Amino acid sequence: MSTFKAILYITQLEIRRIFRGYRFYIILLSCVLPMFLYLDLFARQQSVSIAIQGEMWFKIRSLQVFTFFAPFLSELVAILLVADLVGGEKRSSLMVLFSTQSPRLVTISGKFIAALILTSIGILASLGAFDLILVIWGAPLPAIGAQIIAFSLVFFISLLAASITLFTTSFLISQEKGSAVGSLVPIFLFFVLSFVIETSIRFQFIDSTLLKYTFLQQFIDIYRYFFYLANEQTSLSVFYSAVSIITITIVISVSLAALIIQKHEF
Repeated sequence: MSTFKAILYITQLEIRRIFRGYRFYIILLSCVLPMFLYLDLFARQQSVSIAIQGEMWFKIRSLQVFTFFAPFLSELVAILLVADLVGGEKRSSLMVLFSTQSPRLVTISGKFIAALILTSIGILASLGAFDLILVIWGAPLPAIGAQIIAFSLVFFISLLAASITLFTTSFLISQEKGSAVGSLVPIFLFFVLSFVIETSIRFQFIDSTLLKYTFLQQFIDIYRYFFYLANEQTSLSVFYSAVSIITITIVISVSLAALIIQKHEF
């Protein structure tokens, strides 16, 4: 079996396995339900907002709300799925290895791609909830192109979380540590650290310039470029800088994970 066919087979196998269980549907519900409730509160006031600010402002504002809120859910989903598929289910991994006779790197690659596909399904479900809420309340829908950009942006930041989780999980397994701990590092980076820095800045414990070194700030710089009015947009240089930082981090994380997987047969 060729490498490409082996990766494709493993990806399909893992997606079917997750679909048969209940965990993915719990994760999917955790994506859609908070988004549904949060956007419902926003859309209830759409008539007043449109009357005061105009329809174009409302469309931009609605995408701002979705694009800022959705990544917090999709990042967590990506982290949990990668940690589960790559770090857990050893019996399933052995079955895959014996059935495909593939190197460990091929097996992990298929699992990682499966996690990304499942994450994208969760993002699409959130975007569907976003459109449904606007339709229910009779609010204008943003253009399809703008929604595609919103999906791509949320997936981009989720890919970052998934890549870091892949690296930490691979490293911990190579050291014969508990693979479940691999999800704690990205959770700390994406949630705890940003919260601590933001809170510290609000209480003036630290300088506000520290926030620009967090992944949260890089994401904010990117989404402000797309979903803010011209006078509030991120500059092009700041946008390119944020995209470069996230892209480089993704490439380094995946590359280091691949080196670890090739070096250690676990």
